[in-house]
Amino acid sequence: MMRLMNRGLFLIGFLVGMMSCANIMTPDGGPRDTKAPQLRRRSVADSSLGFRGGKIQFEFDEFIQIKDAASQIQISPLVSTNIKASAHKRTLTLEIPDSLLLPSTTYQLSLGKSVVDLHEGNPADEIRFTFSTGQFFDSLSIRGKVFESETGLPDTAAWILLHPANRPDSAISYEKPLYAVKNKMGVFELLHLPGRAFKIYALRDLNNNLKYDAPGERIAFSNSNIVPGDSLLQVTLYTFFEKDLDSSKTASSPKPGVNSNKPKSGDATFTYMLNVDTSNLKSRSLDITQGLKFTFNQAVKNWDETKIRLYQGGILDASVSIVLDSTRKILKLSTDWQQDVLYQVQLLEGFVQDTLLRKMQADTFMFRSKRKSDYGYFTLLCPVNQNLVAQLMLNNQGIREQACRDTILNFTQLNPGSYQLRLLKDENGNGRLDAGNWKQKRQPEIVELIPNEILIKANWEQKLDIRKKPKLKKKDE
Repeated sequence: MMRLMNRGLFLIGFLVGMMSCANIMTPDGGPRDTKAPQLRRRSVADSSLGFRGGKIQFEFDEFIQIKDAASQIQISPLVSTNIKASAHKRTLTLEIPDSLLLPSTTYQLSLGKSVVDLHEGNPADEIRFTFSTGQFFDSLSIRGKVFESETGLPDTAAWILLHPANRPDSAISYEKPLYAVKNKMGVFELLHLPGRAFKIYALRDLNNNLKYDAPGERIAFSNSNIVPGDSLLQVTLYTFFEKDLDSSKTASSPKPGVNSNKPKSGDATFTYMLNVDTSNLKSRSLDITQGLKFTFNQAVKNWDETKIRLYQGGILDASVSIVLDSTRKILKLSTDWQQDVLYQVQLLEGFVQDTLLRKMQADTFMFRSKRKSDYGYFTLLCPVNQNLVAQLMLNNQGIREQACRDTILNFTQLNPGSYQLRLLKDENGNGRLDAGNWKQKRQPEIVELIPNEILIKANWEQKLDIRKKPKLKKKDE
């Protein structure tokens, strides 16, 4: 009996012990670890002189791993091979052989977001490390901005590259640069540079090799070598595609109007849309500056203007002009449109046929034109310069443009909206924006985007004076 009691007590004690062990286990769930690894120490002090290469160790406060080391760990000036990186427990080790380093040169090393914690992948804050292989630090810099030549907007995707001035111009196509930095919102700075001359470029690099060697890459260059200086040195670069551009006359795809007309044709997939409202005859929807537009969903093969009739007050308008655009999808009716007038369009069967010879069926619709008080007006006071073209933009589309041949430019009958102004420097006076040519060392023609918002309201005039403000910078300054 006593033996049985002892066995029972033993079993109870064993179960209690097991439960006790279970209670110390980490429960599932709980708050997610969002704390990033923190740097505690490094084996080589920042701003070290006389660095001869070797290992640099960074110790963190928790276990870490490396992520995207090849793209995240950057060194400037660039070296011929990627820096070898490894992680063990809390320590990151970088190996930089002396053979990769130039003598008497200041280097900047950035870990980017390569260091993350072991379990949650939280990245450590970007850690920068500066050292010199000589006995002093280079302290000069190059700062500046980079824009797209044809829009005047910052080229936020461009790299800024420096090649030694003694390298041939063609080196940008087959050699990596000595220095490279990605701009931030169109602004860049290269620091810790020596006082010698460089060739400077901006490159939108599509194949990630920092060389100008892929179709579709944008490039910018300076016509003269650049010597780094103090913080006052500023460089402005304008990137371009090496092909003929004509963005001064921006081609915009016509947008569907407020009314969709789907006639009963032989095949319902051949339809069109209008840029007017035919459902409400009180609505003044026809823009008298644009005219009536049919936008077809299929290319038009044949069209017969005798089957398209425009009436004003029941009287046939025999002066109407009907044109099919180059895409063969837009048919435009133009005439001397009158204000606040009810128009009627009569379409006879087969007025258009698509490439499958499907005929559009007959239809009739009515619409009303706008009046002058529905539009706004804009007056621009500008410097007299026949090679300066003022371009009025709405939703990134070119609406109107005028050369600055007078101090006052009037833009009339503008639809209400928020406009912007661009200035095109048309150096050769051909009325269009010409791209540059890197091999011929020809800079692109450029535009400058005036930051002022131009709010156009119905029956209201806006004015803007730019006679003292816009000074288009030289393309290579």
